[in-house]
Amino acid sequence: MNWDQFNRDVQRLTSAAHGRVSLFIESDKGVIEKDRHAVYPAASTIKIPILLEALRQAESGEIDLKQSISISPAHITGGAGILQSLYHPTEMKLVDLLSLMIVVSDNSATNILIDLLGQNQIKQCINIMNLQETKLQRKMMDFEAGRRGFENTTSAYDLGICLKFLTEDGLLNEESRALGLEIMGRQQFRKLAYSVTSSKIAVYGKTGELPGVSHDCVILKKEHHLLYGVALMDGITQAEEALIYFSRLGRLIEQYMSNI
Repeated sequence: MNWDQFNRDVQRLTSAAHGRVSLFIESDKGVIEKDRHAVYPAASTIKIPILLEALRQAESGEIDLKQSISISPAHITGGAGILQSLYHPTEMKLVDLLSLMIVVSDNSATNILIDLLGQNQIKQCINIMNLQETKLQRKMMDFEAGRRGFENTTSAYDLGICLKFLTEDGLLNEESRALGLEIMGRQQFRKLAYSVTSSKIAVYGKTGELPGVSHDCVILKKEHHLLYGVALMDGITQAEEALIYFSRLGRLIEQYMSNI
C-alpha cells in the first residue's frame, strides 16, 4: 500500500466513523489530518506531557530519576493502575513511577508525579512546546474538579507535537528521548498498533479512556522511517464503535508500514 492509497483509505474510514473523530498522521510522505485542533478531554494522554516534563527536569538536575519517592495511602486513587492493589507500598524509584504512569497508565503514580514535578512546571513545559489546546487543570480521578469545569484537554495536533519531541531535537537531549521512547515502548494497552506484530516495526504509544472517550497516539519506526499517528474520539455511545474504528485504522497503518 503506497501513501496515496493509505491516505484515501484513512479518509474514507474516518468520514464513516461514529462519534466525533480528530486525526493527525505524519510520515516522511506527508500529513493526513482531520480537525487536528479540535479540543477533547485528554484522559490519560495528558500523561505524555507529564513524562516530557519529568525528563526535562531530570536533565536540568532538578530531580533524580533514581531517587526513592515516599508513597502514602493518601497518594492512592482509583481507576487504572496497580499501586492501589499493592500491599502498602512505602517507596518507589521515580523512574519506576514514570513507567507505571505510561506502561499501565497508573493514576496514583501520575498524581504523585504531578505533586513532585509541580503542576505549574508541567504547564510551563506545555507552553514551551507551544501546545495550544493542551491544559493540565486537575489530577487523575478528580471528578469534582471536572464537574467544576477544570478538565484536562488536548488535541490531535498537540499530541503529535509531543510525539515528535520524543524523536527530534528541541526539548530533550538524545539520552532523555531514548529513555522516553523506551518507556513508551513497553506500553501494555494498544489500539492503533494492536495488529502490529512485525519485529521490524518498533511501536511506542499511549492510550486514553473515559466514558464516551477513546484516544490513542503512537510512533511507529521501521528502519529510518517514522510514522506519528494520533486519533481522538468522543461522543461514543457504544464501546464497539471505537473498537471497530481503531482496529480498522490500525490495520491500515500496519499495512502501510509493512510495505515501505
